[in-house]
Amino acid sequence: MWPKYLEASKKGQKLYCCRPPPHKIASMADIHLQLRPGTDGALALGMMNVIINENLYDKEFVNHWTVGFEDLKQLSKHILRRMLKKHQVPAAKIREAAILFAHETGSNSHNG
Repeated sequence: MWPKYLEASKKGQKLYCCRPPPHKIASMADIHLQLRPGTDGALALGMMNVIINENLYDKEFVNHWTVGFEDLKQLSKHILRRMLKKHQVPAAKIREAAILFAHETGSNSHNG
């Protein structure tokens, strides 16, 4: 997979590294989130919290195709607070990664 990541990076795609210890990949990544083992799900929910709160998601898609979005909002808020307390990933780093991810994936492209 590594050659595909490098090729995508050369085409402008951002490389995220979510690994506990520093690693060669981390030095090449646009964003390195040094997680504690087993906290990647909490990171995803924390990033969702930022994307939701900053309105960086496709509201039309959510309104038409999802169930339980309000529950997800509450869960992601709780997880983000917990993650910031226990998992040593700075809030600014989570926010930076989430915003970059939202823009890279075009998740807010339908908001007008």
